[in-house]
Amino acid sequence: MALIKCKDCGNDVSTDAKNCPKCGANIVLPKPPKKPASPILKYILGFIVAGSIITMAMNGNKQREAEKADQEQLASMPQAQRDAVLAQRAAQKKADEAKVAADAKAKADSEAMLHDIGLAEVTCQMLAEKRANDPASIEWLRQERKFAFTSKDHMKATSFQPMRAKNAMGALILTSVKCDLIKSGNDWQVSKFDELH
Repeated sequence: MALIKCKDCGNDVSTDAKNCPKCGANIVLPKPPKKPASPILKYILGFIVAGSIITMAMNGNKQREAEKADQEQLASMPQAQRDAVLAQRAAQKKADEAKVAADAKAKADSEAMLHDIGLAEVTCQMLAEKRANDPASIEWLRQERKFAFTSKDHMKATSFQPMRAKNAMGALILTSVKCDLIKSGNDWQVSKFDELH
Protein backbone atom coordinates (compact mmCIF):
# COMPACT_ATOMS: atom_id res chain seq x y z
CA MET A 1 0.00 0.00 0.00
CA ALA A 2 1.24 3.50 -0.84
CA LEU A 3 -0.05 7.02 -0.32
CA ILE A 4 -0.90 9.47 -3.08
CA LYS A 5 -2.31 13.00 -3.07
CA CYS A 6 -6.01 13.51 -3.80
CA LYS A 7 -6.22 15.54 -7.01
CA ASP A 8 -9.08 17.63 -5.59
CA CYS A 9 -8.14 18.45 -1.97
CA GLY A 10 -4.47 17.35 -1.68
CA ASN A 11 -5.18 14.97 1.22
CA ASP A 12 -2.98 11.87 1.55
CA VAL A 13 -5.01 8.85 0.39
CA SER A 14 -4.20 5.15 0.23
CA THR A 15 -3.78 3.65 -3.26
CA ASP A 16 -6.27 0.97 -2.16
CA ALA A 17 -9.05 3.56 -1.57
CA LYS A 18 -11.66 4.24 -4.24
CA ASN A 19 -12.66 7.65 -2.85
CA CYS A 20 -10.94 10.35 -0.82
CA PRO A 21 -12.11 10.05 2.84
CA LYS A 22 -11.92 13.85 3.19
CA CYS A 23 -13.68 15.21 0.05
CA GLY A 24 -15.14 12.04 -1.54
CA ALA A 25 -13.44 12.53 -4.93
CA ASN A 26 -12.70 9.46 -7.05
CA ILE A 27 -9.12 8.29 -6.68
CA VAL A 28 -7.28 7.95 -9.99
CA LEU A 29 -4.05 6.00 -9.73
CA PRO A 30 -1.11 7.46 -11.64
CA LYS A 31 0.10 5.44 -14.61
CA PRO A 32 3.33 3.58 -13.98
CA PRO A 33 6.30 5.12 -15.79
CA LYS A 34 7.33 3.46 -19.02
CA LYS A 35 10.37 1.26 -18.82
CA PRO A 36 13.25 2.83 -20.67
CA ALA A 37 14.53 0.82 -23.61
CA SER A 38 17.55 -1.33 -22.92
CA PRO A 39 20.83 0.41 -23.89
CA ILE A 40 21.96 -2.81 -25.59
CA LEU A 41 18.80 -2.84 -27.71
CA LYS A 42 19.42 0.80 -28.68
CA TYR A 43 22.98 -0.03 -29.76
CA ILE A 44 21.82 -3.05 -31.78
CA LEU A 45 19.13 -1.02 -33.55
CA GLY A 46 21.65 1.74 -34.16
CA PHE A 47 24.10 -0.71 -35.72
CA ILE A 48 21.37 -2.19 -37.95
CA VAL A 49 20.23 1.24 -39.17
CA ALA A 50 23.82 2.43 -39.69
CA GLY A 51 24.69 -0.81 -41.51
CA SER A 52 21.68 -0.43 -43.82
CA ILE A 53 22.61 3.18 -44.63
CA ILE A 54 26.25 2.27 -45.30
CA THR A 55 25.23 -0.69 -47.53
CA MET A 56 22.85 1.49 -49.57
CA ALA A 57 25.50 4.18 -49.94
CA MET A 58 28.14 1.63 -51.02
CA ASN A 59 25.76 0.06 -53.55
CA GLY A 60 24.88 3.51 -54.90
CA ASN A 61 28.59 4.37 -55.22
CA LYS A 62 29.34 1.07 -56.97
CA GLN A 63 26.50 1.65 -59.43
CA ARG A 64 27.67 5.21 -60.16
CA GLU A 65 31.27 4.01 -60.60
CA ALA A 66 30.12 1.22 -62.94
CA GLU A 67 28.06 3.68 -65.01
CA LYS A 68 30.98 6.13 -65.17
CA ALA A 69 33.40 3.35 -66.26
CA ASP A 70 30.89 2.22 -68.89
CA GLN A 71 30.52 5.76 -70.24
CA GLU A 72 34.31 6.14 -70.39
CA GLN A 73 34.65 2.81 -72.18
CA LEU A 74 31.97 3.79 -74.71
CA ALA A 75 33.63 7.18 -75.25
CA SER A 76 36.98 5.49 -76.00
CA MET A 77 35.46 3.28 -78.74
CA PRO A 78 35.36 4.21 -82.42
CA GLN A 79 31.94 5.53 -83.48
CA ALA A 80 30.99 2.39 -85.45
CA GLN A 81 31.85 0.07 -82.55
CA ARG A 82 30.01 2.30 -80.05
CA ASP A 83 26.90 2.31 -82.27
CA ALA A 84 27.05 -1.49 -82.54
CA VAL A 85 27.34 -1.91 -78.74
CA LEU A 86 24.45 0.50 -78.09
CA ALA A 87 22.31 -1.24 -80.74
CA GLN A 88 23.06 -4.62 -79.13
CA ARG A 89 22.09 -3.29 -75.69
CA ALA A 90 18.86 -1.81 -77.06
CA ALA A 91 18.00 -5.14 -78.70
CA GLN A 92 18.73 -7.00 -75.44
CA LYS A 93 16.56 -4.57 -73.46
CA LYS A 94 13.73 -5.02 -75.95
CA ALA A 95 14.09 -8.83 -75.75
CA ASP A 96 14.05 -8.70 -71.93
CA GLU A 97 10.91 -6.53 -71.94
CA ALA A 98 9.24 -8.91 -74.43
CA LYS A 99 10.09 -11.89 -72.18
CA VAL A 100 8.63 -10.15 -69.12
CA ALA A 101 5.45 -9.36 -71.08
CA ALA A 102 5.23 -12.95 -72.42
CA ASP A 103 5.72 -14.38 -68.91
CA ALA A 104 3.00 -12.08 -67.53
CA LYS A 105 0.61 -13.13 -70.34
CA ALA A 106 1.38 -16.83 -69.79
CA LYS A 107 0.67 -16.42 -66.06
CA ALA A 108 -2.60 -14.58 -66.75
CA ASP A 109 -3.66 -17.24 -69.31
CA SER A 110 -2.83 -20.02 -66.85
CA GLU A 111 -4.85 -18.35 -64.07
CA ALA A 112 -7.77 -17.80 -66.47
CA MET A 113 -7.68 -21.47 -67.53
CA LEU A 114 -7.62 -22.68 -63.91
CA HIS A 115 -10.61 -20.42 -63.18
CA ASP A 116 -12.37 -21.84 -66.25
CA ILE A 117 -11.72 -25.43 -65.15
CA GLY A 118 -12.99 -24.67 -61.65
CA LEU A 119 -16.17 -23.11 -63.07
CA ALA A 120 -16.80 -26.14 -65.31
CA GLU A 121 -16.32 -28.56 -62.40
CA VAL A 122 -18.67 -26.55 -60.16
CA THR A 123 -21.30 -26.57 -62.94
CA CYS A 124 -21.08 -30.38 -63.06
CA GLN A 125 -21.28 -30.64 -59.26
CA MET A 126 -24.33 -28.37 -59.08
CA LEU A 127 -26.23 -30.59 -61.53
CA ALA A 128 -25.17 -33.71 -59.58
CA GLU A 129 -26.44 -32.14 -56.35
CA LYS A 130 -29.80 -31.32 -57.98
CA ARG A 131 -30.21 -34.95 -59.01
CA ALA A 132 -28.92 -36.51 -55.79
CA ASN A 133 -31.18 -38.28 -53.27
CA ASP A 134 -29.52 -36.43 -50.38
CA PRO A 135 -27.40 -33.46 -51.62
CA ALA A 136 -26.17 -32.72 -48.07
CA SER A 137 -24.52 -36.15 -47.90
CA ILE A 138 -22.28 -35.59 -50.94
CA GLU A 139 -18.55 -35.66 -50.30
CA TRP A 140 -16.47 -34.85 -53.41
CA LEU A 141 -13.23 -36.85 -53.71
CA ARG A 142 -11.14 -34.06 -55.19
CA GLN A 143 -7.84 -35.96 -55.39
CA GLU A 144 -9.29 -38.45 -57.88
CA ARG A 145 -11.13 -36.03 -60.16
CA LYS A 146 -10.23 -35.74 -63.84
CA PHE A 147 -10.76 -32.91 -66.28
CA ALA A 148 -9.94 -32.59 -69.97
CA PHE A 149 -10.68 -30.12 -72.74
CA THR A 150 -12.14 -32.00 -75.70
CA SER A 151 -11.73 -29.27 -78.33
CA LYS A 152 -8.71 -27.22 -79.39
CA ASP A 153 -10.50 -23.93 -78.71
CA HIS A 154 -11.22 -25.06 -75.10
CA MET A 155 -14.96 -24.61 -75.65
CA LYS A 156 -15.78 -28.25 -74.87
CA ALA A 157 -14.65 -30.32 -71.89
CA THR A 158 -15.27 -33.47 -69.87
CA SER A 159 -15.32 -33.55 -66.07
CA PHE A 160 -15.14 -36.82 -64.12
CA GLN A 161 -15.70 -36.45 -60.37
CA PRO A 162 -15.87 -39.31 -57.84
CA MET A 163 -17.97 -38.78 -54.73
CA ARG A 164 -19.56 -40.44 -51.73
CA ALA A 165 -23.31 -39.92 -51.34
CA LYS A 166 -26.40 -41.56 -49.87
CA ASN A 167 -28.54 -43.63 -52.23
CA ALA A 168 -32.33 -43.96 -52.16
CA MET A 169 -32.03 -46.46 -49.29
CA GLY A 170 -29.95 -44.03 -47.21
CA ALA A 171 -26.72 -46.05 -47.56
CA LEU A 172 -23.50 -44.14 -48.18
CA ILE A 173 -22.01 -45.39 -51.46
CA LEU A 174 -19.01 -44.60 -53.62
CA THR A 175 -20.09 -43.30 -57.01
CA SER A 176 -19.03 -40.73 -59.61
CA VAL A 177 -20.45 -38.34 -62.15
CA LYS A 178 -19.27 -37.57 -65.67
CA CYS A 179 -20.27 -34.37 -67.42
CA ASP A 180 -19.72 -33.33 -71.01
CA LEU A 181 -19.71 -29.53 -71.01
CA ILE A 182 -19.97 -26.78 -73.60
CA LYS A 183 -18.84 -23.22 -72.93
CA SER A 184 -21.40 -20.49 -73.62
CA GLY A 185 -20.01 -16.99 -73.13
CA ASN A 186 -18.29 -17.07 -69.73
CA ASP A 187 -20.43 -19.95 -68.42
CA TRP A 188 -20.49 -23.70 -68.90
CA GLN A 189 -23.54 -25.82 -69.70
CA VAL A 190 -23.81 -29.58 -69.26
CA SER A 191 -24.62 -31.27 -72.59
CA LYS A 192 -24.51 -34.83 -71.20
CA PHE A 193 -24.65 -36.10 -67.61
CA ASP A 194 -23.93 -39.63 -66.44
CA GLU A 195 -23.82 -41.10 -62.94
CA LEU A 196 -21.41 -44.02 -62.82
CA HIS A 197 -21.63 -46.69 -60.13
